[in-house]
Amino acid sequence: MAISPKLLDEKFMNEVSSFEKTLDGLLACSKFDGNKTVQMNIPSNMNQSHFQILKERYKAVGWNDVVWNSDQREGDWLSFKA
Repeated sequence: MAISPKLLDEKFMNEVSSFEKTLDGLLACSKFDGNKTVQMNIPSNMNQSHFQILKERYKAVGWNDVVWNSDQREGDWLSFKA
């Protein structure tokens, strides 16, 4: 059976929704720091393509910004800014 582009798009969007559920669970257990920011580790296997869609989803529900931070020593993490 040949794989269609539509099937790949659906698979990708399912991955995005799965990452969103993971991030929602982490946010529900989090508290703001002094700057009204929540920081968390990036879920395993999430990439920048997933992040770009998730960033827009979170901004649409009221977050001012969501940033993918990267530091050679500290690694990568997300910052949700209220």
